[in-house]
Amino acid sequence: IPDPERQPHLVFVREALRRMVAEHRDQVPVAALFLTPVDIPMLVMGMDAWMDAVLFDRQAARRIARGLIPFFLSVANGYFDDGAAYLVLPCAFASPSIVPRTIVEQFSRPIMAEALAQLRGPVALHHLDPPLLPHLDLLAGLPAVGGFSLASADNLSQARALLGRRPILLGGPEVRLLRQGSTGEVEAACRAVLEDRRDDPRFILCNSGADLWLDTPPENIHAVRRAVESWASER
Repeated sequence: IPDPERQPHLVFVREALRRMVAEHRDQVPVAALFLTPVDIPMLVMGMDAWMDAVLFDRQAARRIARGLIPFFLSVANGYFDDGAAYLVLPCAFASPSIVPRTIVEQFSRPIMAEALAQLRGPVALHHLDPPLLPHLDLLAGLPAVGGFSLASADNLSQARALLGRRPILLGGPEVRLLRQGSTGEVEAACRAVLEDRRDDPRFILCNSGADLWLDTPPENIHAVRRAVESWASER
């Protein structure tokens, strides 16, 4: 297990985070991205080998995941020390597109709960592109989780009903639309989401999916802001 204070790639990320925070702390919250202890093994073993372990040698899989909790906490709490406002955690091994509910209930959630309870800051769980709603009830109430970034196919009203009033919901148009759609289509999609959430004070409009493609038209990114400003001014 690498030392987060010395491993060059991890040191690079922390330095980048510190610079982002120094430049933008007073303007916007800066988030850091990491993986949960149940997801980190996929990067080392590969998805197939990790899935085999979880399915056929659960005791070994638990030992591996729990053994990664100190590493997870060292990196994640280091991000908070560096000024991250919150941590974004893609939760692959809680995704309905990857694992069934039984694995989330019996394996992923207990280990996530153990790790998240020791964090020194808040977390937003990310849907990883597929809908998260079918497993959302299993993720409700996890320690430190203050928000859920949902897919465009997730019903935000159903998500709010499952989670209650407190957690922040994040959602909006897909990154594919931002890349391929017209500015009018992007603006209309954003306004439709905002209108759906008009009575939800703990909602944040954001893109659904992973990172924006580098060739996303800048005018489509500006269309998102225009949609928010025009919708807010009309209200």
